Amino acid sequence: MLKAGCLTRIVNVTSVLLAVALSPVPAYGEIYRWTDANGQVHFSDKPKAGEQVTTYQPEASLNPYEAQQPQTLKSTDAYRADEEAAKARKKQQRIEAERQQAADDKRKRQCDKARMDLRIYNTQRTGATDLSAMMRKRQYRDQLNDRVKQYCR
Repeated sequence: MLKAGCLTRIVNVTSVLLAVALSPVPAYGEIYRWTDANGQVHFSDKPKAGEQVTTYQPEASLNPYEAQQPQTLKSTDAYRADEEAAKARKKQQRIEAERQQAADDKRKRQCDKARMDLRIYNTQRTGATDLSAMMRKRQYRDQLNDRVKQYCR
């Protein structure tokens, strides 16, 4: 029977050997490149007899662990800055929407008041018969109509 210390050592050695055996090993070899008579470019691990062959060196590493991955994650500070900028934009948009709503409400109130004033004016009967009084009434009615046109677009 094996002792506990010996068994632990066998398990450790086996684990290390298994890890080494299963780790990816890049297969580097010569890559040959040539162009045939039709202008087609070919790549192979064996040189083509009778063709002008050049050795091809890949620019990127074939080992996936050595390959440079693009930086897709932002730093925490950049992320926070983007979040703050987005909050500021949303706040500015909300403030602008509130201003626009307030202006629309004010214009609606002014429109309602101008229409009401014109309605009241049109329902009043005045007994003015001289020309100057009639002209003043007409000017006032025109002013009321202009206010309605201005506020009630």
